[in-house]
Amino acid sequence: MKLSSLLGSHLKDPAIVEILEHYEADVVYDFDRLVEGQPDVYWAACRPGGFLLKFDEDQVLTTVFLYVRGDDEYSPCSPVDCFGVQGFDSVEDAGFFAKKKGLDAVSRHLGPNGPKWIRIDMGDYSAHYEFGDAGLDMVTLMLARAVPR
Repeated sequence: MKLSSLLGSHLKDPAIVEILEHYEADVVYDFDRLVEGQPDVYWAACRPGGFLLKFDEDQVLTTVFLYVRGDDEYSPCSPVDCFGVQGFDSVEDAGFFAKKKGLDAVSRHLGPNGPKWIRIDMGDYSAHYEFGDAGLDMVTLMLARAVPR
């Protein structure tokens, strides 16, 4: 399954429904409780698979969070093996890949002990890689129209 190819799909798309059923994921409707003008969203946590899906107010998949190292709630996942997403050992490796492929990339190092990240524009979507002390921690895939500029 290549999750990046599902970005832009509707919540009730058969491929999405198959994923939700496979991981027994509940879909949670998150509305603007404080009436601050925030758009409503839908969340589908696939904890055993190590990922979280975010759908916009129109029930379109805009973001996928891959918990590479896992945490208290999510099992670790391998973005390459499980989702066909390119994995990297460092920000520098990701930057080299982007340069070699002619892709736009933006990176940041948040202080000497803080996380490091790089976002690579893949065309229809972007891939945001966050690295900690032990390597790649998380990959976030975002539909191009959902990427903050």
